[in-house]
Amino acid sequence: MPEWTPLSQPVLQRQPAGIPQSKDEHMRLMLDLQTDTTRVATFMSAHGFNRQNFTFLDGVKNDHHGMSHHKNQAALVKEYTTVSRWYAQQVNYMLTKMRAIEEGNGSLLDNSVVLYRSEMKDGNGHIKADLPLVLLGRGQGRLQSGQHIACPPGTPLANLHLTLAQQFGAEMDSFNNVSTGTINGIFG
Repeated sequence: MPEWTPLSQPVLQRQPAGIPQSKDEHMRLMLDLQTDTTRVATFMSAHGFNRQNFTFLDGVKNDHHGMSHHKNQAALVKEYTTVSRWYAQQVNYMLTKMRAIEEGNGSLLDNSVVLYRSEMKDGNGHIKADLPLVLLGRGQGRLQSGQHIACPPGTPLANLHLTLAQQFGAEMDSFNNVSTGTINGIFG
């Protein structure tokens, strides 16, 4: 693997001891962590059964898991949409920070692939098929951006993971013994 030397050093700011009590402050703090000890990272903001409180958002009164089982009640759907939008805004925050970090041949975002997704298409019915997801960044110019790829029904998510792993040098023929192949058209 080629060596990489950052062109700038991150500005480190010491945060107060302890975990922030505010969910939005805690999320931003976690997204701001930069150590450059690895070029691969995973960030899971919450698990599916979380009872996290989002009452800091206007109009939200229920916990996340409860509102995800909205039974098509307009008030709960609105709360769930508000929380989902908030999560997307946090991803935008991270992408904006990544875009601002110059790496000589582009930004950190230009040289990255970010996968943003949910574990359920619809928590109300526990629907796990046809997950909405998005790949962001440019993957060092390899990611074909600005397109929509619809995989055939039943395509395992592991196919995307295998495609990404192979694209970035992992010599593997299967991902978690679940993949059935790779996905064409993602990389040029």
